[in-house]
Amino acid sequence: TFTPSRSYSQHIKSDMALLSSLTQPPAEYARGMASVLDSIIKIYTVHSRPNYTLPWQNHPKRESTGTGFVVHDRLILTNAHVVADATYVLVKRHGSGTKYRADVQAVGHDCDLALLSVADESFWTAPTAMQPLELGPVPELQQGVVVVGYPTGGDNTSVTSGVVSRVEVAQYAHAASHLMACQIDAAINPGNSGECCGAVLTRELWGWGLGAY
Repeated sequence: TFTPSRSYSQHIKSDMALLSSLTQPPAEYARGMASVLDSIIKIYTVHSRPNYTLPWQNHPKRESTGTGFVVHDRLILTNAHVVADATYVLVKRHGSGTKYRADVQAVGHDCDLALLSVADESFWTAPTAMQPLELGPVPELQQGVVVVGYPTGGDNTSVTSGVVSRVEVAQYAHAASHLMACQIDAAINPGNSGECCGAVLTRELWGWGLGAY
């Protein structure tokens, strides 16, 4: 039988410790994630799409959920397709069961972006004041990213991680426009984008962007 030498065993332990350190997020990264979760918002939308064949009536109402995050001036950034043809929009904070009425302030269908506002002061201040997240620059290839959102099937936030695998001009599904897009291998599911607007966080830059399913 082969008995590993003391130095060989030490090498194995050293390699295992290195592997563990690579797979565990740094402490400051974990603290940063905890601090931003309160700025991730779940969005509940009731849609009623126009009926262009019978313009005097709309299609039956349907419900969907999505994700958004707080930016400056007490606005919530999400995807346009999350609130497209919305008749009623509700939002709730991370860790809270209280829903608040939200208003759509602006929609850019070409770029699939929308801004929401909430008039109720308690939404922004209770139990703690929400902090706006800063938008980051276009990430680089193989840069680590984390997706935080509310995918369909649960009421709590979901966190997945991956890397940027491609950056190029691509066709957006919502309006068929061709704009800059980043492809990542982190899992994004319905509900992440504002049906999947999951916030994308780069570990180095701590900048946030918008994901879309």
